[in-house]
Amino acid sequence: MPSQVALEPAGIILAGGKSSRMGRDKALLKLKGETLLQRGQRLLSEAGCNPIVVSGQNVGGVSDIYQERGPLGGLHAGLQTLLYQHPISSKPLRVLVTPVDMPKLTVCALKRLLDVDSDNPVYYQHCALPCVLSLTPDLLRYIENCLVDHDGDRSIKRLLQSFDAKPIKTDKVEQLVNTNTPAQWHDALKEEQV
Repeated sequence: MPSQVALEPAGIILAGGKSSRMGRDKALLKLKGETLLQRGQRLLSEAGCNPIVVSGQNVGGVSDIYQERGPLGGLHAGLQTLLYQHPISSKPLRVLVTPVDMPKLTVCALKRLLDVDSDNPVYYQHCALPCVLSLTPDLLRYIENCLVDHDGDRSIKRLLQSFDAKPIKTDKVEQLVNTNTPAQWHDALKEEQV
């Protein structure tokens, strides 16, 4: 019996936020000639992800099926898109999920998550994103239930806890910092110029 060919991991970039604290779309902020969205796509591609789905209607990505549900709504839309391209099989598709607003994230940090051999989700212990998930019926059912329940906990952190995610350590916590405000973005730009 022929061995099953391992699927390349897929990638999802969460870029559907309102960017209300930033005052403009974070996905379109430029760093070294690239928008944060272009940078995120490049990083995921260089980490070996194919395909890459962008969650966020404003940037030409997929729209949330459940509106106003935060990052979990964007994750759901991205996973549904991947499901059409890669129906669930005996070997679930691994999906690397990143937010669009981490200007210091590196290919090395992403590959390190992908290199962890685990059927459970994997993330850095300091923050829920980026993370690696397996596209399974249980994951989709969990997310769908959270999105339908208006009073439920729709955080990515809660999802990771529910699936016994494996936290890994890093001594480069600064790579996992989000930029949510103009001041944080200004600081990130200053550090890039040093």
